[in-house]
Amino acid sequence: MLFNSISFILFFMIVVGLNYICPVKWRVLFLLAMSWIMYITWLPKHLLVLIGIILISYMDAIAISKVSSERIKKILLGGGIIICIGCLILFKYLKFFLNIYTQIGFGKIGTVDAFDWGIPVGLSFFTLQAVGYMIDVFRKKYLPERNFIHYSLFLSFFPQIAAGPIARGDLILPQLRNLKKEPDRIAFKEGLSLLFIGYFKKIVLADTLSIYVNGVYSNLEIVSGLSVLIAVFVYSFVIYFDFSGYSDIAIGCGKLLGIDLMVNFYVPYASTSIKQFWANWHISLSSWLRDYIYFPLGGGKHGKCRKYINIFIIFLVSGLWHGAAWTFVIWGGIHGIYRVCEEMFIRESFVRRIRPYVNFLLISFAWIFFRAESVHKALEIISSIGNKWTDILTDYSMVMADQVFRSQTFNLFYLLTVMICLWIGLRIDRVSLRIGKGNYSGLADFLKQKYITIYYMGMMIIFYFILQNGMFAQTGQFIYFEF
Repeated sequence: MLFNSISFILFFMIVVGLNYICPVKWRVLFLLAMSWIMYITWLPKHLLVLIGIILISYMDAIAISKVSSERIKKILLGGGIIICIGCLILFKYLKFFLNIYTQIGFGKIGTVDAFDWGIPVGLSFFTLQAVGYMIDVFRKKYLPERNFIHYSLFLSFFPQIAAGPIARGDLILPQLRNLKKEPDRIAFKEGLSLLFIGYFKKIVLADTLSIYVNGVYSNLEIVSGLSVLIAVFVYSFVIYFDFSGYSDIAIGCGKLLGIDLMVNFYVPYASTSIKQFWANWHISLSSWLRDYIYFPLGGGKHGKCRKYINIFIIFLVSGLWHGAAWTFVIWGGIHGIYRVCEEMFIRESFVRRIRPYVNFLLISFAWIFFRAESVHKALEIISSIGNKWTDILTDYSMVMADQVFRSQTFNLFYLLTVMICLWIGLRIDRVSLRIGKGNYSGLADFLKQKYITIYYMGMMIIFYFILQNGMFAQTGQFIYFEF
């Protein structure tokens, strides 16, 4: 069930209605049942993996809290982490690591078809969530959750299980113990506003902008180098609007169900450093890597050299976390190099007004490897920027005619509407976050003052949704559902 589908919207409307009819004491169980039903629609057998991670981390955290010996606690924690990360490796990385083993020259290891279930949706997210929870209990940040239903919903909550935000136990579990009988009016309005904006970002911006990117990348040998460069920059907006759009939808769904999820983006492309970019992009993952890998490695406590190594390690881990492919490892390594060079050479006195633009250029270059199907394809994209810089309008007409429409008039309409929508999307995203100081507070009131904008956004959502599901059927799953 795609989040950007009529079936999900209908499913969610039913869940919201039944959620507040259901007695409070049964509500967590109801939401857990709905979450597992939602998960089964992707692939039923993958639910076994989710339940397995839930059981292991639940029992391990309780066991850690019961023993007094620090040595045994560490053994229990290590065992829980090994099992959870082992599941992640088994389903997501085993073939990748075996291929490396073979390529190095150690020979071929037998088949792994028995474990070829595909990658369970959200595996990378709920595994990290479970590991973070066990570490927090070990660190005595909070007591383990004894209610199995509450803990199961913490790992299974359907709006965020597929692509985050990666939740923390001290944020979600207390909310599950104190669900309100009736919906909070302010939270309800903010939730609807976030759903509206999230679908606008995904359907109108990410999906429609990706048509151009896909068209250019499919014709690298004949398009202008300038067209390739534009496609590289456009993809930076595609992935931002796709992922932040999903996060907005997830947070909005949570608010409508009475559960607050953490903000996952805070105007990242306005950042004045790569460090700030990663503090504002996929915040739940960045903070997880910082708290559970970077700090345990020593952070910056053991000299600059060790600090640079630790920074580079967490970016390599971040790259590998995104996918079992060298393109993701290289993407993470590039950002690691950016951060280390920034620590070593860039000073705060560097002109702050141009730094967001420099960052955007650097980040867009790195996205090439993230987007490419292989390292060879990424290098092909980079080399294609050196193609002769000819008429980009001719390229645009060719790409759009090939991908979507036959009418030049309609192609012009497409270009103009997407440019207007892009401006609206960036403006609303920035203003709403700035007003709410990063937590969307006041978003509904802000949108109230923009009736014309809301009507325009609504028409575009409906128009492009119908168009994408009818004329050219380009609408697809959210990019981060793959991870």
